[in-house]
Amino acid sequence: MNVTELMETLAVLFAILILGYAAGKWKIIDEKGQKAFSRYIARIASPFLILSSVASDNLTGEKSGIFLVLLAGIGLYAVMPLLAKLLVLPFRVPKGDRVVYEMMYIFSNAAFLAFPVIRTMYGDQGVFYAAIINIPFNLCIYSYGVYSLMKSDGNGGGSVPLRRMVNPGVLAAALAMLIYLCGIPVPRLAVEFFSMIGETTIPLSMLVIGVALSFLDLRELFTEPRIYLFAAVRLLVLPIVTCLVLRLFIRDNLLIAVVALIQAMPSGTLNQVLSTEYGGNSRLAAKGVFFSTLCCIVTIPFVAWLLLI
Repeated sequence: MNVTELMETLAVLFAILILGYAAGKWKIIDEKGQKAFSRYIARIASPFLILSSVASDNLTGEKSGIFLVLLAGIGLYAVMPLLAKLLVLPFRVPKGDRVVYEMMYIFSNAAFLAFPVIRTMYGDQGVFYAAIINIPFNLCIYSYGVYSLMKSDGNGGGSVPLRRMVNPGVLAAALAMLIYLCGIPVPRLAVEFFSMIGETTIPLSMLVIGVALSFLDLRELFTEPRIYLFAAVRLLVLPIVTCLVLRLFIRDNLLIAVVALIQAMPSGTLNQVLSTEYGGNSRLAAKGVFFSTLCCIVTIPFVAWLLLI
């Protein structure tokens, strides 16, 4: 593990966020532009990133071992929605903001930030594990997450037609799982195409968060106690508890470390992107992403050190 490289990766991503903030303040990107970028990320770039994660030659290994990784991911995103509802209760979160807080607990920056961090620490095999875990992540965020946001948008409990949950993210995640499990070969040019489009997700996501923050009064970040409590639980409590629980059932130390690091990531940028797209409180989501991303520069190296104990 190269701690210097880890810190450099976090610093570059945060610098892109600051650039987005400046672009918003200088009116280079206005609110309409931010929403257009959000639609591009949610409907094009992120789905292509999902496909590229399973289409490349980097995914190698025994299918039996991969099913354990996939099972760990399914278990994680089956438990987290229930746990998130419990975590929100003590903080007395206003009803209209509960869904966003729940999503910020459930969905960390599992790809955009986790992939480069895990690659720095554990190489290609770690990224491979993270990519497999990212399949149930994407199925969950683009189904349960989108459903929850639409359900809370305006009517606080109306039904959401199933066809509205069939979106590019769900389709890409399902196709990615089919490609991997069936061993479907993907042409080299298609892999390059998926990768080039998908890789725009990471810088644009951080840029969009920065632009969204430029429309906020940043003083609000430091006057809302819930953000502090959320960041502490998201960045420290969840990864430590996850690690301790997994050690009771799993012997694969790499798998435990990868899952714990995914839990140690800040709130995912897709929370803000999808809140903008589907009617959630995107301002609150932007605050959560910004503050937890700021704090993770310190907390991720700390969690990484704990994993070595």
